[in-house]
Amino acid sequence: MPMARVRRTAARAPYRPLFDPAVEQPPRSAVDFCWETPVSVCVYYDQALRVLGGDRTAGQGYLLGHPEVAQEVIEAILAAREAAVAAALDTLCREGGYLKVGPHHPRPGRASIGKYLPGQLCITRVPHKYMLGRHPDHEPIADLARLHDHIFIGADGIADEDGQWWPVDHDSLRKPVMQMAAVAHRAALEDGLTAQLGVRWSIPPGGREAMYRPPIRQAFRDIIVPDVEDEEPWHPRPYCSWGLWRCAGWNVADELYPNRDPDTS
Repeated sequence: MPMARVRRTAARAPYRPLFDPAVEQPPRSAVDFCWETPVSVCVYYDQALRVLGGDRTAGQGYLLGHPEVAQEVIEAILAAREAAVAAALDTLCREGGYLKVGPHHPRPGRASIGKYLPGQLCITRVPHKYMLGRHPDHEPIADLARLHDHIFIGADGIADEDGQWWPVDHDSLRKPVMQMAAVAHRAALEDGLTAQLGVRWSIPPGGREAMYRPPIRQAFRDIIVPDVEDEEPWHPRPYCSWGLWRCAGWNVADELYPNRDPDTS
């Protein structure tokens, strides 16, 4: 079996930048973790944007004619989104910041045998408000604001033990660590919006515990109070193609919840 992991002890920045998205493309060896938000949150955000833009038909009674309320909704959603991403990043770095140091012996379908030591990952976040179409134009798919974040993680990191570059243990990142980060992301988003806006969330079939017991069919719970999706058109779930032509992409909801309804949250 693989050697035991050694917990980190040195104080340092949790991660270093992988690339500058303003002037650079993601490295081909990186992995893109795409974190979505529930469609109901996106509808709520989109309605508030339309109210601020002067649309007198956008939203329900709680937003109609109340731009000050719309502004509060937008600020609360963006703050909750930031808190959710911060929680996910903290979990990824704390639980998944391990490198394959020194010789490793591969085993078919299983973790390689060798030392797994803590280190500093290379990460860059690219936030989007809309899903983007195919390269090279990347025109926004603008049926609805779709708040999501691309978290690019590099193939190598710097080991705390020797300060050298070693491969990141992507196998553990893809499943167990991603699962923990997804729970942290979801909890921070829900707690933030509940505290700031007083929203209430749906209970999935089988009760709230069904969100954490396989086979999981929903990646998120949705807002039910206020009923932001009432009389809204159906919004098919799109995918953002930014970065996909460059490196591997893991959509977190699809990776963790393969049995979910693809057109729901």
